Amino acid sequence: TTDRAEPYKIYGGLQDNGVMAGPATPLKPQQQTDAWRAIYGGDGGFVQVNPRDNTTIYTESQFGHMSRLEKSGRTVIRPVHKLKETPHRFNWMTPLLMSPHSPDILYTGSQEVLRSLDRGATWTAISGDLTTHPKVGNVPYGTFTTLAESPKRFGLLYAGTDDGLVQVSRDGGFTWKHAK
Repeated sequence: TTDRAEPYKIYGGLQDNGVMAGPATPLKPQQQTDAWRAIYGGDGGFVQVNPRDNTTIYTESQFGHMSRLEKSGRTVIRPVHKLKETPHRFNWMTPLLMSPHSPDILYTGSQEVLRSLDRGATWTAISGDLTTHPKVGNVPYGTFTTLAESPKRFGLLYAGTDDGLVQVSRDGGFTWKHAK
């Protein structure tokens, strides 16, 4: 992804090398070593940058380990299931999406779609298990791998799973149907 600064920066996850950030401007050979920096560890994955300030960054690494990065430091924002609830099954590359309508709203997915209205401080399931309920092995399966919200219509959500399902909600997550 990119931020909206001038000149803008590029952000991306790298397998085994965390999440990196660097300039979008051409580099001279002597600049290439120092221009890119690691901003998060693990197997880097999804990255979202708050367009309001270009410095608040949401990112994740394997199996749903998510954080909000700010100048003041790092805050863990990984959703945790409540006591007596089914634990979340997070994909190796767990989707993390900032709403295009409000940068305070985040979405992620396990076997359920989860939403935060407060920058990841708290999470609420806005769906039930939308997968085929596969048997769990040594690596989670039956998990969300992608999420999207229409940039033109708030609450029009799409969610895809690693067991081949695509779900759509036209009402902000109150109801879900198989996409056709």
